Amino acid sequence: MRRTLIVAVIVGVLAVGLTATALLVPWQELLGGGDKYTEPTFKRVNTGRFAMGSRPEEVGRTDDETRHEVSITIPIEVQTTEVTQAQWERLMGQNPAGFKECGGDCPVENISWWDALEYLNRLSSSKGMPQCYEMTGCIGTPGVNFRCEEMNFAGLECRGYRLPTEAEWEYFTRAGTNTAFYTGDLAPTRTECEPVDLDLREVAWYCGN
Repeated sequence: MRRTLIVAVIVGVLAVGLTATALLVPWQELLGGGDKYTEPTFKRVNTGRFAMGSRPEEVGRTDDETRHEVSITIPIEVQTTEVTQAQWERLMGQNPAGFKECGGDCPVENISWWDALEYLNRLSSSKGMPQCYEMTGCIGTPGVNFRCEEMNFAGLECRGYRLPTEAEWEYFTRAGTNTAFYTGDLAPTRTECEPVDLDLREVAWYCGN
């Protein structure tokens, strides 16, 4: 049996770090694009060991970090972009994003953690896979006012779709590098927004660009 787990990346309140943006395709194309734009694609991330956390001399480092070695012991399939508005709408029947004018291939946002878990459960069911989250006492509509009383996680080896752990997220966004981003470190002279950081600009939308 292939021991590869599937992880979907969702933004909104769930973004734990800086991520690459989705491909830009005109919304008019998405409306008639079918599976070409709404079906998620995945990249295999193999097992490995890495130093989690920032280096002591890294610009922007906070005092509460302790760098430590972490092993990723099971290969995972990671979605190549954040979950898009088109993907969300196709599965959930509505689009909660506050930036709809950006286009259906832009990340879905304005969602809660509970919304994300419900999306992943529905995605698992649509593919004939087990759900990774057992949620009870749920009320409301996902993407609008959805919340639950309790959640039980099936574990990291769940064969359905799930969120990445913090360690998995850092492992695959570092992409084998030892710098703040896989493109390099933050410029030591940069304030919060200026001047535009060339390495950061390549991987993130932030106040400087």
